[in-house]
Order: sequence, then C-alpha cells, then structure tokens
Amino acid sequence: MHDSIAYAMKYPKASADFIREHAQEMDENVQQQHISLYVNQWSLELGEIGKKAIRRMMEEGTIAGLLPNTEVVFVDELKKLVN
Repeated sequence: MHDSIAYAMKYPKASADFIREHAQEMDENVQQQHISLYVNQWSLELGEIGKKAIRRMMEEGTIAGLLPNTEVVFVDELKKLVN
C-alpha cells in the first residue's frame, strides 16, 4: 500500500481516467478533495502524532460505548516485537 500511495502522490494524474469512470461525484474538485483524504503524507507514515490521534479516537469511542476496549497495535510496532 505504501508504494501505491507514494506513486499516486508522485503521479496524481495517472489514475484520473479510472477515477472518472468509477466516481459517483463527477466534479473533479470534489474527486480531488476525496482523494486527498487518503493520498497524503499521513497515509505513508502516521508518525507518533498520527498514532496518538488513533489511540485517542479509539479511547473516546470506547468511553462513548461505540467501540470495544481494544489495545491498538500498529504494524511497525508489531514488526519490532517479532524481529
């Protein structure tokens, strides 16, 4: 996934035809806003700030009764435990 996101960031027009064909929203500005939600630096690397935000969101969801109380483990952290 990392490589796909990096490619999309480097070549933003490469997927334009595919997006136009499959998008429900035909306005290109709206399409680009949607893409920018997922094709961004945070998608490549959460960093500690991103991880903290996800943990906080999970905690708040648990407090609100929307999510089960679950330990959040990120792939890069799991890799460190395995190696």
